[in-house]
Amino acid sequence: MKRYLVLFIANLIGLYLISFGLDFTFTNLYKVVLFIFFISIFNAILWPLITKIYMPILVWTFGIGSLILNGGIFAFFGPYFGLNITGWGIILAPLTIALITIILSTILSLEDDGAYYQAVLREAQRKRKGHIKDYPGLIIVEIDGLAYDVLCEAVDRGIMPTVKSMIDSKTHTLKKWETDLSSQTGASQAGILHGNNEDITAFRWIEKENDNQVMQCSGVTKVKILEERISDGNGLLVENGASRSNLFSGDTDNVIFTFSKITDLKKLYNGVWFSIFSNPSDFARIVVLVIGDMIHEIYSQLKHKILNIQPRISRGISYIPTRAGTNIFMREINTETLIGDMMIGDVDVAYSTYLGYDEIAHHSGVRDEDVWFALKGMDKQIKRLLGGNKYSPRQYQFVIQSDHGQTNGATFKQRYGESFEDFVKSLLPLDVNMYANMSSNEDHFAEVYVPFF
Repeated sequence: MKRYLVLFIANLIGLYLISFGLDFTFTNLYKVVLFIFFISIFNAILWPLITKIYMPILVWTFGIGSLILNGGIFAFFGPYFGLNITGWGIILAPLTIALITIILSTILSLEDDGAYYQAVLREAQRKRKGHIKDYPGLIIVEIDGLAYDVLCEAVDRGIMPTVKSMIDSKTHTLKKWETDLSSQTGASQAGILHGNNEDITAFRWIEKENDNQVMQCSGVTKVKILEERISDGNGLLVENGASRSNLFSGDTDNVIFTFSKITDLKKLYNGVWFSIFSNPSDFARIVVLVIGDMIHEIYSQLKHKILNIQPRISRGISYIPTRAGTNIFMREINTETLIGDMMIGDVDVAYSTYLGYDEIAHHSGVRDEDVWFALKGMDKQIKRLLGGNKYSPRQYQFVIQSDHGQTNGATFKQRYGESFEDFVKSLLPLDVNMYANMSSNEDHFAEVYVPFF
């Protein structure tokens, strides 16, 4: 009842706020209250049917269709209650309500996701293929780029209370491991998901025998080629597996945002997307969180520049949405699709990469306030997954792991006053030409999406 009361108040305040010159008007408060009750009942009864019909559109528009659909329902039924929602109000209505809901939930410490789990479970029962399996499944959560020492510090500082409780309760054991070379996601995930990382010598390298082609562990075409090289068809996820936001697929076709198969547009549509759209306001909540993280990054860039925090690289405007996309959008997609997998119960092994820490640590530093913020958010996702296990018809076990660590360091130019490219050129004869493709400010996640779109 507390949650429903918060949602009601959020709807009331949200509709009132957007009435100030934002393509929305209403005649009296009493009719607004009736409208909110009507919309609540309408969504409870018909939203699952609506999303089932329009699910492909919601997925292919990366959720934006959900905002339009939700606002469209407001606009269609509003006039019957003396409300007129047009123009940008159709988008702003669900976003404003989501923002107020987040604020109220934070103030009231309301983090019970029971209503969400129940909604996902109801839909999952219709998607289940057969009987519930009588053995536990496995969820592997990778926190990209998190070193052992940084994790220990985060746990000791109270930033990751869920992980701490898992260790303290003895249900899980914390272990340190050393990566293979090269120590980066491409080589590590190749080994973990396919048992083979042969010839993945770095994040980016030149293959002389391949016409001096630049190979790299990013970019949808390159990662696809790498998987074709390393895969023998018997990867970790080949039987009843699921890949969520990974470089490689582990030989499963049950993929979401998996770079090696992201060019196959048929695989973009996945039935488990229903867990994102089971609630009409859930995607709006994700968008609000993304916008909040973009604001957080703008503040962080100003702080680092004013305080002259070193070493520091130029993050720029394009990095702002990149950070929010990896740290928030893909994080939320991972969590909610994994919850959907658990509620259906057909998946035996799911592997999911949470990219936010690695992305932020590369730009802000491995122990900056920004990364503690990211790790705190990831700890909440682990808590949500554990909570979902209480509602799942089949129990799942959890592994939380990292693929590699990292340390702070200045760029070559910051350290020695000249770029590495210029240094190498100075050692070569004048008549020798050199090809270089290096930049300390390059963002490999941004690289992934440029050729895709």
